[in-house]
Parts: sequence; C-alpha cells; structure tokens
Amino acid sequence: MKIRTVLFLMFLQLSINGDVTQGLSPSFTQPPSCSRGNTRGASSSTSALSVSSLSTSPRISPETSLPPPSNAATNAAQMQMDAAKNTMPGFTTGAHRKRNLLEREESESSFRGPSSSSSSSSPPPSSSSSSSPSSSSTPKSLRASPRRTSASHTKAMQTYIYKKSSTVPLSLLDFVAEIHRESRITPGEEVELGEKAQAAQSLKDLKSRVASELGRPPTHTEWASAAGLSSSALTSVLSSGQEAKNKLVTSNLRLVQRVVNVYIRNGLSSQYNAGDLMQEGTIALIRAAEKFRPDKGFRFSTYAMYWIRASVKRSQLTQSREISVPQRVQEVFKKFQAVQGHMRTEGRRAALEDVAREMDVDVGSLQKVVAAMEQRVFSLDSEIGNAFKPGVTSLYRFVESRHEETNFYSAERQIARRDLRAHLLHHLPPDTADLLILRFGLSEEVGDALSISEISERVGMKQDKVRRVIKQGLKSMRGRMG
Repeated sequence: MKIRTVLFLMFLQLSINGDVTQGLSPSFTQPPSCSRGNTRGASSSTSALSVSSLSTSPRISPETSLPPPSNAATNAAQMQMDAAKNTMPGFTTGAHRKRNLLEREESESSFRGPSSSSSSSSPPPSSSSSSSPSSSSTPKSLRASPRRTSASHTKAMQTYIYKKSSTVPLSLLDFVAEIHRESRITPGEEVELGEKAQAAQSLKDLKSRVASELGRPPTHTEWASAAGLSSSALTSVLSSGQEAKNKLVTSNLRLVQRVVNVYIRNGLSSQYNAGDLMQEGTIALIRAAEKFRPDKGFRFSTYAMYWIRASVKRSQLTQSREISVPQRVQEVFKKFQAVQGHMRTEGRRAALEDVAREMDVDVGSLQKVVAAMEQRVFSLDSEIGNAFKPGVTSLYRFVESRHEETNFYSAERQIARRDLRAHLLHHLPPDTADLLILRFGLSEEVGDALSISEISERVGMKQDKVRRVIKQGLKSMRGRMG
C-alpha cells in the first residue's frame, strides 16, 4: 500500500513539473531492487526522497503558465515507473514478460543452431520498443507462453524410445530415417496424385474383366482397344498412375509410424515385433492408395488411417498368441466375455448355455471358440523342481511320446536299463538281483515295476522277506557305488 502511495505522489509531481527528474539524486533515478526482506526499507527511503523533493520544489501560483513536459522527460519517467514495478515482488509488466520471451527465444535459437526457423534467428527488437507494453512490433510467436519443442528434440526422444524398447529391430530405425527424408505433399498435389492412381487402377480392373470374358490374359493391344486408347497412351497412363501411387504412399508413411508409436509408447511386450506392425501398416497404406477417390471430398490421411489402424490391430492380435487363431474366433470370444460380464452385473446366471442363448449362437460352436481361446502353451525346456528330491529337471522328461519306438529317449531308457541289470547281476546274488529288477521295472519281459505283493506271488516268498531282501540289496549297492 505504501508503494502505491509513493507511485501516486511521483506521478502527481511529474504532472506538475516535467523537469523535476533532473534535480533528483542518483539514488532515486535508479531505485534499488526490492526482495521480500527489504521491501519495507525500500519503500520508506523512496517515500522520504519523494517528500524531500516535493518540499524543495519551487512554489507555483495558479496564475503561472506551466511549460509542457518534454518527450525525453516523459519517456524517462515511464521507464522509471516500469523499473519500479518490476522490482516489486510478484509483479511483472507486459514489457518485462515480452523481454523474458525474447531471452527465451534467443536461448532456444542458440541451442537449435543456424537450421532453426526464421522467427528464432531474427535479431531481437531494441530495448526502447521492448520496454513499451503496447509495442506492436513483437512477433505473435513470442506472445505465446508455452515453450515449443523443436523437431530435433522430438526426433532424439523418438530414437531413444525405439532403442530402449526390446520390440523395435534395428531395421525399423533405418526405415524410419528413410521415411523422414521424404517430403510431404500439399492437398492439391494429393488430389492430382489420387486421380492418376485411380485412372491406372480402373485400367487394371478393366483388364481383369476382359480376362474373365476371354478366359485368358489379354494382350496389350486387346487391353488398349478395350480401354479405347492407343498402346503408348495406355503405357503412359499406367506408368504415371504407378508413380502417383508410389508418391502417395511414400509421402504418407508417417501415418503408419504414428499408429505404431502408440503401441510402442504404451508398453509393447517382448513377444511382439514392431517391425511386423510397421509392415502390415505399410501394406494397408498401399491398399488405401489404390482405393482412394479424391472426388469424395475427404483427405487421404483420413481415409488411409482407417486401413492402417485396422491392419496394425489385426497384426497385434495375430502376434498375441503362439498358436494362431482366426480373427473371427477372437471377435466371438470378446463378445462372449462382454455378454457374460453384463449378465453377471445384472445378477443373472451366466453359464455357457445362458450366454449362448443370449448371443443367439449354437452352444457347440461357442464351446469350440472358448476352448480355442483358453489354450495354454508351455515350453518343454521349462525347469521343474521337486521339494523331496534335489536338483532340477525339465518338462520333456515327463511328457510321453506318441511314437515310443522312434523316440530317442526311449532308446536311452533301454540302454540305462541294460546297464543297471548288468551291474545288479555282477555285484549281487542272482535272487536279490532278480527281486530288484522286478521291483524297479528293469525287466524286458515284465516291463513295468511290480509291487511287493505282486513280487511275492510271482516268486513264492512272503512279503516281509521280499521287502527285507530288497532293502539289503539296495544297501549293498549304495556301499559299492557310493
């Protein structure tokens, strides 16, 4: 409040006498910068100077005519008021804000180098024009407060994201670099290229119809006569249409990259390949260039984005499963999940038969869809541990082969059985070795392992004796082999 009172007295004094600033002390012409701690001291010193200058000013009668204030004195007073306002904590004038924007633009232009835009490389306006709040020479780009991101910074961030992701191959980085070397086209060029591509595509469709009528591929002359053109004109239209389609595709490859970037930034898992998504999107872009009709009034980017998004989404669904499932099956399963969740929300019974009735489909076909989508894939090399036995084994040791006679591991088991039988017969008595062979399934005649009761019936011995002999034989083999 004190500062506002001081400023009002200064303005009143300047309106009475325009040359009063020449008699002020140097400490008043350059007011000290006020922080939050010395605001009170600065305001008191300024008010003291203002009162002293008012008391020492000559007394002017009402009849005396005052000379008009000079332009230099008025400009100096305005600069002093702006400087006093800018030193107040939390207060910034429009000129001060523009000077900050000029300094920021100069720092950005020095960071970007000589390849930056002309607005950033232009010299900053003079201090006299920038100090005025109502200066109209300030460019509109400098009046915007948000900071713009340069193209080089965006490209560097994109390259960093690509290199950090495990789904982006190195070939995709080279392909993206080639994409950005292609120049973009204007809407007028887009319409012209689309018309040339449609002219060539209509001739190709005509060739297909002529081939279906003749039952064979038509010759070039027959094709030209059916189109009502000469051979040279037909060749010219086809070549220009192909060039127009290629230009339409290469200049809009950024659309495919934009769609693929959405998947990469959202955290594409390692089972996907961003290069495959890019390829599918490019194929869809080519298809869109072949079917684009400029006379409909839509831009090519609007039309092609539908094809690109659908193709990339389809590729992502295909890569999401190790065993490929048709897209229609996935769509039916997604609809099944939505209907089932809706029924459960309403408190209704959501069994498979009820959901099939709600979807108006056959129960058997819906069961096949659910069974196909609920398949799980396990690796045979996955490790399996046993809490009761030390060591880790693999899953393929427990999976039986459908063709036992041609399996390598079956031959390995036969060799191991033969070696074990030979060791048992060599180190143990024949009766003890036979009991161990029957107990652990090492016999080629019997095959599977027998229980204690089955061995007892087979050899005509009591079960306790069979158990005791087997235990002694195992103890003897541990002592010999361990």
